Amino acid sequence: MSAARTAQMRGATPAQVAQAWALQKSEMSSMQVGGDSKDRIDSALSALRIRLDQDELFEIERNHTPCDPINDYTTGKRI
Repeated sequence: MSAARTAQMRGATPAQVAQAWALQKSEMSSMQVGGDSKDRIDSALSALRIRLDQDELFEIERNHTPCDPINDYTTGKRI
């Protein structure tokens, strides 16, 4: 199940599911949110109410490839 499928099943957007995933990761100390509109801020705040279960976390993470966009020159070239 992808983040998009999880979002569809929960009635959320993929961005909200991605934000909820980031909020549940203990190794992440912060999350950057584009605040260029009220809708984006409201969407990000809605992500605070989403708690992903272990199956959803597993499915999202098994398709996630962490990268360092500053020092990893293959960023954007990987599948």
